[in-house]
Amino acid sequence: TSIMKTPLLLVLVLALFVSSQSKSVQKPKIEICQSCIEPYSQAWLPIVNEIEKHINVEIKHVLQIYKQILSGQKYFVVFQSTNDKICVGSYVVLSNAAKDSTVRCLNLSKTVKRD
Repeated sequence: TSIMKTPLLLVLVLALFVSSQSKSVQKPKIEICQSCIEPYSQAWLPIVNEIEKHINVEIKHVLQIYKQILSGQKYFVVFQSTNDKICVGSYVVLSNAAKDSTVRCLNLSKTVKRD
């Protein structure tokens, strides 16, 4: 009977392992994440306005907002500019006094040569 117990024990151990793996996949999302993608809504208007104050590009249409929380809060706003460039503006809040903004744009109006 010990020969019969070994395969049964092996099957039970494998079943337990598979069961624990499937449960780990179904864990709920972490509430405070290191890098969150947020849908753009009117709640983000202060961040968009703050970025517009410190950059030399006019925002025509906001495409998406990304938020990263590390040692401060950093917001990335992906937008279309009034001169049809796609830009990413960043706004960093380290404290009430320390803030920084930058912007990088990609020109979409360049023509593509055809053979």
